[in-house]
Amino acid sequence: MKFGNIKKEVKNINNTIDCSQKNLKSLEGCPEVINGNFNCSYNNLIKLRFSPKKVNGDFNCSYNLLQTLEGSPEEINGNFNCSNNNLKSLEGLTKKIKGHFNLSFNYLENLEYSPKVVEGDFDCSFNSLTSLKGRPKIIKGTFYISENPPLKDIKKHIIDNQIKAKRYFTDEGRIEFSDIEKEFIEKQNSLEKEKKDLIQQNKKILNEKDFGIIF
Repeated sequence: MKFGNIKKEVKNINNTIDCSQKNLKSLEGCPEVINGNFNCSYNNLIKLRFSPKKVNGDFNCSYNLLQTLEGSPEEINGNFNCSNNNLKSLEGLTKKIKGHFNLSFNYLENLEYSPKVVEGDFDCSFNSLTSLKGRPKIIKGTFYISENPPLKDIKKHIIDNQIKAKRYFTDEGRIEFSDIEKEFIEKQNSLEKEKKDLIQQNKKILNEKDFGIIF
C-alpha cells in the first residue's frame, strides 16, 4: 500500500497501518476505513486532509507540524493522540472518540470544539490555556490539566466550569472528584437556580408586553 509521498510499501498488519517516521507531508491516497490502529506520528504533516474517515482502533498523529485538526477522522473507536504539534485550536476535531484523548504539548488557549463527553482520559497538559471555555462536560477517566501557566486556581475553574471526571492531575496536586463533590454540587445547584430565575424573568417580561404594560 502506498500513499502520500511514501516511496516504499506501507504494511497493513492485522488491519493496523503504521506510517510513522516516513517524512510524510500528505495522507493522500490513504484508505477511508481502518479496522485497526492508524499511526502517522513523527512526520511532517501540517494538516490531516485525506485521513481515514473511520478508524476502529487508535489514531495517532502526534509529533507532526499540525496547525489544525480539520480533516481528522469522523469516527475514532479507540484513543486519539494529537500531542506534540502546533495546534492553537481544536476546530475540525472529530466528535466521536471512544477512548483517551491526548492533546498535550500544543499551544491551545482554550478548549473550544472539545467533545462534550470523553470516554477515557482527557490530557490537555503543557499548553497555554487561559480558560477552560469549551471544555468537555464529562470525562469518564482522568483530567490532566497541569503545566498551563496562565491558568491559576485550577480547582475553582473545574468547579465553575462543572467538569466532572474521576480525578484531576493539576499543578495544585491530584484531586479526586470526591474531594470536590460537595462544592461541585453546590455550584451546580446555584447555576440551575440562576437559569430558572432567568427563565422566569424572561416570561414575566413577555407577559408584560402581551398585556401592554411595556410600550
